[in-house]
Amino acid sequence: MARKQMSFKESIRRTFILYALVPAILLGIVSFVAMRWLFYNSIKSGCVTDSTRIANNLQQVCSTYQQLACDIASDPATLLSIQRGQGGIAISQKIYEAVNGQKTRCRFYLLGANGRAVLSSTASLPGYLTRPLYNVGVVKKAMESPDQACLSVESPANDSRSVLAVGKAVLNGRVPVGILVFEMDERDFIGQFQAASAEEVFTASQHNYICWGYGSAFSDRYGKLLKDFQGENGRVVALNTDFFVSSVSILDGELTVYAISKLAGYQELFLTAGLILALVFLVLMVCMFGVARRVADEKTAVVDQVVSTMNLARDGEFDTPLVIHTGDEFEQIAVSYNQMLGDIHQLMDDKQELARQSALSQIQQLEAQFNPHFLFNTLELIKYMSRIAPDKAGDVIVGLSNLLRDSLDNSISKVTLQQDVEYTKNYLLIQKYRFGDKLAYDFDIAPEASRCMVPKRTIQPLVENSVTHGAKFGRCCTVHIRARVESDKLYITVEDNGNGIQPQQLEQLRAILRQQHNTTEHNGIYNVHRRIGLIYGEQYGLSLESCYGEGTTAQLVMPAQPEGPEDDQSTDR
Repeated sequence: MARKQMSFKESIRRTFILYALVPAILLGIVSFVAMRWLFYNSIKSGCVTDSTRIANNLQQVCSTYQQLACDIASDPATLLSIQRGQGGIAISQKIYEAVNGQKTRCRFYLLGANGRAVLSSTASLPGYLTRPLYNVGVVKKAMESPDQACLSVESPANDSRSVLAVGKAVLNGRVPVGILVFEMDERDFIGQFQAASAEEVFTASQHNYICWGYGSAFSDRYGKLLKDFQGENGRVVALNTDFFVSSVSILDGELTVYAISKLAGYQELFLTAGLILALVFLVLMVCMFGVARRVADEKTAVVDQVVSTMNLARDGEFDTPLVIHTGDEFEQIAVSYNQMLGDIHQLMDDKQELARQSALSQIQQLEAQFNPHFLFNTLELIKYMSRIAPDKAGDVIVGLSNLLRDSLDNSISKVTLQQDVEYTKNYLLIQKYRFGDKLAYDFDIAPEASRCMVPKRTIQPLVENSVTHGAKFGRCCTVHIRARVESDKLYITVEDNGNGIQPQQLEQLRAILRQQHNTTEHNGIYNVHRRIGLIYGEQYGLSLESCYGEGTTAQLVMPAQPEGPEDDQSTDR
């Protein structure tokens, strides 16, 4: 059963109706969810970053002072100061330098076994050090673990702020005889709390008492953190609203850093944003329906024109262009279509030109290589050499026969560069016997270049041009033939040290190479250049450089096409 065809106009209308509504709804939902997720994730990231950063800084500072307390407490000068009952100059200077060298300053106290201050950075001792010594707090911890620097959150009697104390017992052998205490309070870290992006950042002690920061809104009347927040990480519902909480415990649980931000309010924000998006998409859909009808009517006429013109091309009529001036993609289609017609015409012309030039090139190459004058000179050379050097005459005969055999075999249009080099060597062999010391040549063919496929008899016309115009001026003519592969291109260079080409004549030769047809006598180099351009494209071919009186360089550029099993060298198709 044949499928019922749908008109292009109806297809456009249905496409707009079907695919405009669904993407609009999906876009609204995805946008709403994405914005909600991004907002929540930004709050979460800020809290986690703040709590982690402050916790790491506190951990680092406390670890530094713990190590410092161990070093100073084990110093013999510290023990000597306690035994004498007063701080010496050496230990005083060491402690001051150690404290002043830290980014986070602190206060310090060196107490003897009777609790009397031996050395202190303040005029009076804090309250937690004036209690019966060794009974509570950091002093008790340090005495119970004399080999370790202990930490404790303390509350000085003369200050409302809590402090973090680092204590280390001073030992006489294995017996504690005193204690060294470093004390830090909120003022030493206030900058880190103020730089936080979270709404509330504070620290709580091991027993959940808020000691540093701005957490008063989350504490009970005793200064203790509300149970809803203790140790939590993530979303917390408390105080009739939503919060995000990030907590990091440090210093073996002595302190916990909290970062808290409110989540309440963003639900209303996103609800409002969702309603606005829904309204916008509704307006867009109404507009789309109207536009769909108008576009369908306008584009149908253009499509009919496209179909009509392409039907003409299908029937072989390539002279009718597609004329559309709508300023949209259909106009681009028209431009591309007209360009395609031009390319088709050009391809047809190139194909005819390639066939004509191929036949012309073969005939002209045979005439140029084996005209009567060339054969006469070669035969005279053989006749002369057969009398004075019969063995060398045989070499010339072999070379001539190889040239004749390769030239008369027109079943092959492409050969490897190595094969073309061998053909050229046979030609140069004959010319070498003819000119003697007046002619010298050498080959420099890269291995990867020798395997590339080239049109048959590519190098020989260039070499013949160098020999013909270089060896007739009475001096030695040296011809260098080089080939290399670079950036997937094959470069063949024929360079001689002959008389060169005058600048005006050089420009004439270059102009000939740029022409589509050649009516001059410079057939050899033109045919080589034209064949390369027709086979591989106009961007490839021959270039000439010459300095009059010094020599000439001819360079061929073509794609590097290595020989492969798929190469079909036959001209019979």
